[in-house]
Amino acid sequence: MVRMIVIDDEEATRKGLISNIDWGRLGVEIVGEAEDGIVGLNLVKRIRPEIVLLDVRMPRMDGLACARELRRDFPECKLIFMSGYSDKEYLKYAIQIKAVDFVEKPIVKEEIIQAVRDAVISYKDDQARLQQEITIQKNVRQSMPLLNQEIARELTTGSFDFKKISQDFIGYNIDIPPKADYLVIVIKLPGDRRQGEEIVPKALVLESIAHRVDLENYKCVCGSLDAERIVVHLFGGMIAKKKSMEMLAQKLLDDTRVFYKNTGGIVLGIGPVVHGIACIPDSFHKAEQALRQHFFFEKKEIFFYHQDVSSGFALRDDFLPNLESAFWDGKLIEIINSIERLLRDIKMQDNHDIDYIKSVFFLILKTLYDTIERRDIFIGEEKEDTALLWSTLLSFSTLNEVAGFVIEKIKHLFASVEDLRGTSKKVGFAINYVREHYEAALTVSEIAEKVELSTPYLCYCFKKETKKTVNQYIEEVRIEKSRELIAKTSMKLNEIARKVGYKNAGYFSKIFKEATGMYPSEFRRSF
Repeated sequence: MVRMIVIDDEEATRKGLISNIDWGRLGVEIVGEAEDGIVGLNLVKRIRPEIVLLDVRMPRMDGLACARELRRDFPECKLIFMSGYSDKEYLKYAIQIKAVDFVEKPIVKEEIIQAVRDAVISYKDDQARLQQEITIQKNVRQSMPLLNQEIARELTTGSFDFKKISQDFIGYNIDIPPKADYLVIVIKLPGDRRQGEEIVPKALVLESIAHRVDLENYKCVCGSLDAERIVVHLFGGMIAKKKSMEMLAQKLLDDTRVFYKNTGGIVLGIGPVVHGIACIPDSFHKAEQALRQHFFFEKKEIFFYHQDVSSGFALRDDFLPNLESAFWDGKLIEIINSIERLLRDIKMQDNHDIDYIKSVFFLILKTLYDTIERRDIFIGEEKEDTALLWSTLLSFSTLNEVAGFVIEKIKHLFASVEDLRGTSKKVGFAINYVREHYEAALTVSEIAEKVELSTPYLCYCFKKETKKTVNQYIEEVRIEKSRELIAKTSMKLNEIARKVGYKNAGYFSKIFKEATGMYPSEFRRSF
């Protein structure tokens, strides 16, 4: 509600205005009244209403003097004058102090309502403009970090407009010399926050990094690359001295840990020193390469780029055949030991191509899936296609995660194949269950649950061993039992239908005809 005070020396006018108009419908609340300018001015100072409706001629302090004080102390307050005199000087003054309206007495209800309505609209418009100004000011305050962010990203690509950036730097008092030496640090932050964990505002982390760099007498432009990576373009100070960089990197790591409650998962990759802005992308890409070393050494947290190139890694020619043979011989421990030896061999060097190493483990899994498929063995609905397996392997960030995933998959495949030895017995259980419960409303899922197999697996095994589906076998048993009842009893056909599991006699008759070539009534007459 918009609050309003009425100031008029005529009590009848005040009371009439207050009581004879439904102010609530206008969104207005009358919060006070006064009989002259002095009392009214004190009331306004105490209550601070949004609208003041005041008479021009009053004792002690008239409306014009009161309005002058109000406009000085409360410039946002909306003023509406009332007067029984249409003096041009009054009108001129009302315009001068930007009153909303000037209403002549005697008061016409519709005129005063319209004047107050206009004042309400004017007040709300002012509030909207004020909110807009606050938003604009807030955006201006935020523009500096946003500019820093944009520059940090553009510097990694080499596609930035140097002239435009130079102008922006001047405007925002940022210094980034085009011919200085630079070194890029990429900081990987913890990902996959667990439910209930506090999300760390990235702006606080960036502010902490900038503060630490400044404390150590370096300069930087830093920004967020994505949800898990921050890039720091470092210049000034002793960036060419590795010992100094090791100390700075450790301090940046320690500072950033504080935001993540020292849970780990923060890794720094540090590129080489390069000369000039144009060469920053080279330092950035090499910092990214350094960061990838964490895949092989997950306990290490700071990695410097080095040029040593691995001679390459390849599986021994007999690795996969031996793995396949051990799998079918039931030698799970031997398989796991082989994977762990492979892991140690890979870790002997840290500059392997990570995607290639992941492809080696993918090949191990694919070999086992293929050999199972060649033997026409069904391993259940959880079998993953090759695209899903590959995408899962690509998602892992450390070698131990990849190896752990592959070992668990092999254990699962091994257990699935071991379970197949009891399949024939379970199909027999399913056949017996159907023969004992054919009169009920049987479903395949119910039978699968009873014999402790998944529904798809039961269907597969049943069809493989009996050459018919579960539902076909159910129909076969029901027709067999109905033939016996028709031939040996005098039960009505609809009773027989219900007895063998058919609620609808018409449907039973149709199924019987399809199975025997005769309707049930014809079959009965044949005896």
